[in-house]
Amino acid sequence: MGLIRRGITGFETVSVVDFRSFKAAVYLQVNDYEPIDSTFKANKVTPNFYEAAVRHKDSTFGVICNKSLPVIAFVELPMVIAAIQPIDVPALVQVFCTAGFEVGSALELSRDLRPSDYYLLSETERNQTKYWKPVRVCDLIFNWWD
Repeated sequence: MGLIRRGITGFETVSVVDFRSFKAAVYLQVNDYEPIDSTFKANKVTPNFYEAAVRHKDSTFGVICNKSLPVIAFVELPMVIAAIQPIDVPALVQVFCTAGFEVGSALELSRDLRPSDYYLLSETERNQTKYWKPVRVCDLIFNWWD
């Protein structure tokens, strides 16, 4: 199954990912990865995702989780609205999968949306995409729409 499915945009959501589950998964990281407590963000009106920052050696990257469905992406920091840059962190994929999350690859998240992707969304979500005009998969899944 691909990452795009009904409810992923945050409109007509039928489920909610518990922020505590996301935060616990981030803390399950092992080895050289260190969550940065001050950057966990949960209850903002927009965006439609939770976020955390993780330090690894001399670099820092983001972990974002869709609020409606348990889909994770690793991203470059700082994040810019409508220009999220997905990255791959292979060492952490299994940690999140074991915790019940699906991890999108940089390749999948960066690809342009296809007409067939929209058929997976509800009518309300399709109407929102006509207004907001996302270009890439990550723009649809992780958005600042209101």
